[in-house]
Amino acid sequence: MFRFLEEILLPSYCEVCSSRTRGAILCFRCKPESFVDLAVSRCKYCFDEIHSFKDQLVCQKCELSSSNKFLSRYLYEYRNNIRDIILAAKHKKSIRLSQYVAKLLKDGIKNVYEYDYWDVVIPVPTAPHVLKERGFNQCAYYIKELNIKQDCFLVNHLGYKKAQAKLNFNQRRSNIKNVFEVVGDVVGKKILVVDDVITTGSTTGEIVGVLKNAKAKQVDVLALAKVTLNQ
Repeated sequence: MFRFLEEILLPSYCEVCSSRTRGAILCFRCKPESFVDLAVSRCKYCFDEIHSFKDQLVCQKCELSSSNKFLSRYLYEYRNNIRDIILAAKHKKSIRLSQYVAKLLKDGIKNVYEYDYWDVVIPVPTAPHVLKERGFNQCAYYIKELNIKQDCFLVNHLGYKKAQAKLNFNQRRSNIKNVFEVVGDVVGKKILVVDDVITTGSTTGEIVGVLKNAKAKQVDVLALAKVTLNQ
């Protein structure tokens, strides 16, 4: 009876599509699909699916890359419901939804990483003008459920030259250069960097680079989703 009255007086709505729910953050239509297929062969670095390999599980892109290699993992492909969840958390400024995503990451990390011995976890920092407009960094909420020491100010974002969303792959790589600075002690530390979605990998790659240049011992990446080649 109390629940019935509560729904009348204080109705709840899906954080993505705004349809009525019974106290849930998401309606049944907007809940995320299953994780990426972990039964297929995946690159040990970028975690993308590969269909052929020699002695080691390394995709052609990572094999040919001249940049420093690091481990990057993601839980979903960036499409359908998970795409809508990420966009809603970002643009609707939904802290409730960001907290929901944090639990997804907590539940999913053990499926893509075999260890959890990081010294600290950090969110990908938000550009100053975006932070001013949005009011919060959703990735800072995403790390809150992880049982790892958290530091939201270890890496500082100095600001983009141009908006990343409007640029192609090569332009993104150029635009992201020298926009991050390490402002804390990372010497000898093992660090996990958390992002909402990996598009080209330019942002996380640049953060990994500045952390390693600052003498971090190991830097890994975890994202909720990634834009894959078949999308």
